[in-house]
This record gives sequence, C-alpha cells and structure tokens, in this order.
Amino acid sequence: MTFKKFTLPLAVLCLGARLLFADSLYPNYNTDPEEPDFRGMGKSAVEIAAEINLGWNIGNTMEAMGGETAWGNPQVSEELIQLVKASGFDAVRIPCSWDQYANQETAEIDAEWLDRVKTVVQYCLDADLYVALNIHWDGGWLERNIETETQEAVNAKQKAFWEQIATHFREFDGRLLFASANEPHVENEAQMEVLMSFHQTFIDTVRATGGRNAFRVLIVQGPITDIEKTDTLMDQMPVDTIPGRLMAELHYYTPYNFALMQEDQSWGKQFYYWGKDFHSNTDVERNATWGEEETLLELFATAKAQFVDKGIPVLLGEFGAQLRMSLPEGADFELHRRSRNHYLNYVTKQANAHGFLPFYWDTGTLDGFASGLFDRDSNVIGDQEGLDALLEGAKDQYWAELSSSEKQALKNSDGDWANDRFEFLVGSDASSVESVPERPSVSVDELGRLVLSVARISPVRSELELWRSGNLLEWSNLPVETDLESDTVLRLLTVDALSREEASFFKLRIPEM
Repeated sequence: MTFKKFTLPLAVLCLGARLLFADSLYPNYNTDPEEPDFRGMGKSAVEIAAEINLGWNIGNTMEAMGGETAWGNPQVSEELIQLVKASGFDAVRIPCSWDQYANQETAEIDAEWLDRVKTVVQYCLDADLYVALNIHWDGGWLERNIETETQEAVNAKQKAFWEQIATHFREFDGRLLFASANEPHVENEAQMEVLMSFHQTFIDTVRATGGRNAFRVLIVQGPITDIEKTDTLMDQMPVDTIPGRLMAELHYYTPYNFALMQEDQSWGKQFYYWGKDFHSNTDVERNATWGEEETLLELFATAKAQFVDKGIPVLLGEFGAQLRMSLPEGADFELHRRSRNHYLNYVTKQANAHGFLPFYWDTGTLDGFASGLFDRDSNVIGDQEGLDALLEGAKDQYWAELSSSEKQALKNSDGDWANDRFEFLVGSDASSVESVPERPSVSVDELGRLVLSVARISPVRSELELWRSGNLLEWSNLPVETDLESDTVLRLLTVDALSREEASFFKLRIPEM
C-alpha cells in the first residue's frame, strides 16, 4: 500500500485490516501521511510521567456545547496559560468538543475551530507546559453509544475525527499528548470490547498519519474512568506499533457526595467534611461516612498494580472537590474549607506517590459550588488556599540518610527505606517491599570530592539534587555533575572538594519543577 509521500512500513500496513470497515461512511482525511519523524519525540510515556507532578484542566470551556464561552468562561487567553505555568503547574489538559463543529454528513471539522484549538495548544507549549488534548463528552456520540449496534458508525466517526485532529497537530513535539475519549460509559464485558475497538481505531488512525504522530504518547480511558470498573473490565491495553508510548486514564471524585454532589438525594446527602481529622462535632450529618483516606489508598493501590507496576503511567485526568461557597460564614464553613483543602492535598500527594499524573478539574467557577483556581476574566489567582493545597501535595518527595525519627516521617506506602517518588525515578519497584534499591554508594575521589553512585530505573538524567548539612537543621544545595556509569547507575560528583573540618550529613532530593 503506497501513499503519496512514502511506502508505509509493515507495522503500519497491519493497521489496514482494522480500519477498512470504517472507510465507507466518511471521506478519507489522511490524504497526506508523512514519514515518521523522531525529532522532539524522544521521551517515552514513563519519562513524560516523571516530569508531571501536577496538571490543570481548562474545564467548561473548549468542550462547552454551544461554543467556547457558552458555559460562562471567557475565551482562553495566553495570559491565563502563563498564569497557570507561573502558579506551579506542569501540564494542561484541554477537554475539547469537535462534533458540534463538524459537518454531520461528512464529519469534516470546521477549519476555524481546528485553528482555534491549535492556538490554545500553542499557548501551552510556549509556556513550556505539557498538553493532553482529547475528544471530550462532545454530545455523547461516542461515550453514550458503546454498543455493538452503533459500533461501526462510531468507529467511522472516531477515525474521521482523529485523521483530521492528528494531521492538524502533527507538527507539535512530544509535549502534546492525544487522548481517545473522556469518560466512556461502560458497564459490562460486551461494552468493554466495543470500547477497546474505539481505542484501537484512535491509536491506529493517529499512527497512520505519520510524522511525529508515529511516536506521540497516546492516552486511553478505562470504563467511566472508574478505578474499580477498570480493574474488573479492562484486562489489557490496546495494541500499539510503538512500545512504551501509551498511558491509561482514570478520574477520581470519591466520594461523590463530597466532591460533586450539589443537592441531597433520597439515597444520600451531601458531605461537607472529608478526612478522619476533619469531621464536625456539631454538624455530624454532613460528615463523610465512606470514601475517605483508607478508601483512596486501596483504590490507588489497585490502579498502581494494574498499570504503573507494569510500566504504564496513569493519567489521573480529573479530580477535585467543590468549595461550597453558599455555606454561611462561621465554624462550619471554616471546617469545610480546611477539609476540602485537605482533600486536594491528599489526592495530589498520593497520586504522585503511586506514580500517577494528577490533573485538577477547574470549571472556572469562584462562587456557589466553586472549583475555580483562577479568575479567568482578570487572570489572577482566585483561590489561593486551594492552589496552595495542590502545590503542597505535588512537592517532590525524597529519600534522605537522616535520623530514625526523620526516616519514620518519610516512610512510604510500601514500607521500604526509599520514598515511592524517589523509587519511581531512580530506585526500584515501588510496589514491592522486597525490591529495595541499593543505598547510594559513597566515596571520596583524589581531589576530595564526594562521589555517589545511585541505582536508577528511569532514563531521567539530572533529576537529583545533593544537599549537605552540618547539623541536620540547615541544609545547602551542593552543585553536582551527573553522568551515567551504565544503563542502571547514575553518578553524582560534587563540583568542589568537601571540607574535612566539620561533620557532614547528605541527602538526595528530587528537585522541585
């Protein structure tokens, strides 16, 4: 099979059989495939995951039915994206609608909309942010049609849309990631099989456009992006011609009564207070009765075992909890506010500890049931406390050779001596107590410089800092040079000789991004 510019490799030829069934419903929009282009695409899914501690959603905007501003937010501006970057985020997720901008007979997407989305993506890349671009709810043409009766038609539209999206954004480097869908509604094995065909069409279609898309990291969603349903129903990932370039996506709004519920129902009431240390002694009927810290740890451990421990990063594409601004001022509101900040902090912290990429869901709303962090009209921070809670949870964690009490304070979820985040980048299998990485090998060279050799499982090269203290209270960052002794060992060498006049304590740290 030969296209205009090049002959497709055998691996891509194999895609043909999976795509032919959808070709007859809409025109072919992959009319100018390019040769695979590896420039700017060197990072795998795991390497990209190691660079994202905290992401942010442009919620209720590009996916809004009726247009970008239809749900009350202004158009996305470059100033807003610069503010997001300056506030400490590493990545932006762009929930996006396409079907309302497409010809319903031909599935051709309006060129002006493609260019508008491209402008927003460029804002993010100019701010040195990673970007995840998806097909969101989009009226439900995919997410509410996961049945064998509609499978062929949905696959045809999935193919037509991704041919156009992938081609239009093909020039962007590996900081742009594509996501197949949002929250596909799957309840059983038969529907799961249909969903997997949609994901397979997405992957095959993007790869077939060539260029940088031949290597782009792609994201596929579990059923309803629910951790338990995904564990039960999703027993494999789709097939990809390129190894190590897929992520799985899950969302976290547990418990619903606290995170999203806006009015009491016959089956349950809203929770105002979440977390074992944040329950009310006076407003007890609003305390969370399920879905608190222990539940989160159990669910995150499940997802970690299913994906992260097998080398598949998990994009926690949405999480958050509303701040109920309509509650009267007073002790109850203050406790609710602190409880909500604890939720944001805890989810973010545990997501990072389990190897997930947490993306906060921000609708832009600063009153009522508020989830906005920024005032998008004036491009200033609108919820400093919520932002601080997220940033505190996203702080890089580290291992240090400190006192026993300080080691206890740094204990991790699997119980060995290295912090999970540290293990994820440079240590061992963070899921196993037995998989204890070798402690850093320490020596002093002939010039009096400290040399540390650290076991490493990630190709990350310079993601470590060496800190020194003479009293375990005040710490200073020592300039170091890094190189690779082998594929599994990272060597750090202090630039200057060490003083022998005083005691020295050292710690390794993953730097703040």
